[in-house]
Amino acid sequence: YPSCQSPGVGCFQCAQTPEVSDCVVVWRKNGTEKYAYYNWTTSAPSVNGGFFLQYFDSSKGGSCPTGVTGGGSDTTCDVTVRAIGAFNKDNAIYSTSADGKGGYARVNNYYASNDTIGGYVYAFEAVCDTSAISTATTCQYYVSQEIPCVVITAAPTLSPTMPPTDPPTPKPSPAPTMSPTYSCPRYWIDNDAICNSNTKDGYTGDRCFCTGKSTRGDTQVCCLLNPDFTTKYDEDRQHKTTEECKMDTQLENGKCRYNDDCEAGSSEGYLLSTGDHSFEVAIDATDSQQCLQTVCWQLKFTETDCNYESSKRRLADSTISDGVIKCDPESTSLAAAGLSIDVTSGCLKIWRGISSSGEIQTDSKNATIDFKVTRLTCEKAEAALAADTSTRRRLAEDCFGNIAIKGELVLVNATSSCQPDCTDGRIYPMRFPVWYNYAAAFVAPPAEEKELPAWLWWLIAALVVFLALLALLVYKYWWKNKATGAALGATQADLDAAVMENEQGFGGDLGNGAVGFNPLATGFNPNAPAGPMNPNAPPHGGGRGGDFVRPVVEPIVFKQEFGPQHGGMR
Repeated sequence: YPSCQSPGVGCFQCAQTPEVSDCVVVWRKNGTEKYAYYNWTTSAPSVNGGFFLQYFDSSKGGSCPTGVTGGGSDTTCDVTVRAIGAFNKDNAIYSTSADGKGGYARVNNYYASNDTIGGYVYAFEAVCDTSAISTATTCQYYVSQEIPCVVITAAPTLSPTMPPTDPPTPKPSPAPTMSPTYSCPRYWIDNDAICNSNTKDGYTGDRCFCTGKSTRGDTQVCCLLNPDFTTKYDEDRQHKTTEECKMDTQLENGKCRYNDDCEAGSSEGYLLSTGDHSFEVAIDATDSQQCLQTVCWQLKFTETDCNYESSKRRLADSTISDGVIKCDPESTSLAAAGLSIDVTSGCLKIWRGISSSGEIQTDSKNATIDFKVTRLTCEKAEAALAADTSTRRRLAEDCFGNIAIKGELVLVNATSSCQPDCTDGRIYPMRFPVWYNYAAAFVAPPAEEKELPAWLWWLIAALVVFLALLALLVYKYWWKNKATGAALGATQADLDAAVMENEQGFGGDLGNGAVGFNPLATGFNPNAPAGPMNPNAPPHGGGRGGDFVRPVVEPIVFKQEFGPQHGGMR
C-alpha cells in the first residue's frame, strides 16, 4: 500500500500490508449466552490499520445438504455476513493483544454444528482523505490475504462424580507403536498455460515431460538439476534446460512434443499480457490433520532486451529523449518497459486436511498466485522513472519502442506447519520463464474478430448443400403445378366453349344488337349452283330462295266449359 498515507500526495513508495499467520475460533455457551470467540496472530498494523472478519451465519446452517456441516471455502450453504468489498471503517476491528502480535473479536453468533472453518480474517491498511481514519469520510483499503479461522472444539467438563477406584489388575503398558507418520508434501505450479493437462488433445499432462508418455523414472527429481532432497531449503534448485524438459509455455505448439507430423518449435515463455493472471499451486500429500502450508513466490526479472525484433539503435541510459524511452540492457526496471504489476511476490497460506468423508480437501481459494498486469502510458512511465519533466519533449505514442523485459515466476520456498522437519518439497515445474513487450502485451477487445473453427465451415457447407437440395425440390414441385394448371386451363376453355355453343347455338358469336336466326328457316340452299352474281347473293338473287318458310299449320282449339250445369252433366 502507499506508505505515505497522506491525501493528495503522489506516492511511489510502498509498504507491506500486515499479514495474519493463523486464526482459531471457539464456540462458547454460558447458560443462555452463546457466542463465538476469534483469536489470530499477526504483525501490528499502523494507526490507520486494523482487521476485517468474515464469519458464517448460523441461520443458514439448516440449508446445508445432508452430511455437510458447513464452514469450508467450497461450502455453498453457509454465507458470510459481509463480502470483503463491502467492508468499511465501521466494520473494522482494532482490538489487539497486549504485545501487539495478535487480534481478537467476539461475535454473538453460535454455530455448534460447524467443526471445520468458522470464518476468515484479513488485516488492512487504509489511505483516507484525512490523516486519521476516525475523522475520514472516504478511505481506500489495502487488504491482506484471507486466513481461515479453524474451529477448536472445547474440552468436556470434568465429571461430577468421583472417579472409580483402581482396578485390581495392573494397568496395561503404554502402546509400543509410534504415532502415524505422513509423507512430506510436494509443491508445483499447476496451470494449463504452463503444462496443459488435457492429454486427449496431444499434450502430456499437468507436469509436462514428468507425467507424459515416456518413462522417466522418479518423477520427484524429474527435470530438476541436481536437486538436494536432504535439506530443508535447497536455495539454488533449478530446472534442467534439455529439450525434453521444456514446458508447454516454452514451445510454440505443445501438442507436437511427441508428434512427428508437426514441429513443437520454441517460445520466449509465458507472455505477461494485459489483465489478471492466476496460477494454482498444487500440493501432493496425504496429511490427515488440519495443516497449514506456507508457499512463497516471486516474479524475478533478470534481463532487458533493447532490440526486440528491431534494428533500431538504443542508447544505454535510463532517460527520455526525443519522445522515446532509451533502453538500458543492464536495468530491470518495469516502468522502462511500460510495465506495471500490482504485486510481484508474496506467501500463500493454504490449509489442507481430510474431511469427514475421508477426502483430502485444500483451501483452493488461498492456493492461487494472483497478480494484475497493466500497460503504463508514456507519462506514467516517465513519472515512475523520475525523469526531468522541465526540459523533455512530449513523448511519442510508441515511446517504449522495441523494449522487452524477461524473467521468471518462481516458488521460492514451501513449508508445512505439521511437518517442520520435512525437506524442500518443490518439484518440477516450480519455475517458468515470463516476458513482456508493450506491443505484444496488448489484448484486443472482445469485439475483435476471431478465426472461426474448422468444424464450423463443414457445418456451413452441409447447410448450403441441404438448402440447394431443398430449392431443387421446391422448383420441381412448382413446375409440376404450373404444367398441371396450364393443362387444366386449356381443358376448362374448351369446356366453356362447348357450354356456350350448347346454350346459344350457331349465332352465339353475334353481338351489338344483331338478331340471331336459324339459316335453315330462310329457304337458302347452300348446295344450289352459284347465281349470276355470287354464291352468297341476297335472297331471290343468287340463291333463288324464299325469304321465309311458310308451313301450313292447323291450329288446334280446345274448349272446356266450367260452372253449374243445372243438376247434371250434359
